Amino acid sequence: MKTKLIYIFIIFALLATGCGYEKLPPKTDSTSQQYVLPKGEIPSETDREALAEIRAEYENYINTD
Repeated sequence: MKTKLIYIFIIFALLATGCGYEKLPPKTDSTSQQYVLPKGEIPSETDREALAEIRAEYENYINTD
């Protein structure tokens, strides 16, 4: 009997405190309206050669009947 009263009290306490959740995160004033693009890296000569070989192989495959 005592445990039932404890469970009823816990349920009542949860309902009384409004155990809901917020659908949206809290708003803050520290947000930025500008997006900063990351700085790109210039590929090295070996990377450019490897890409040229891959592109040539792709073009050769596409253009071959």
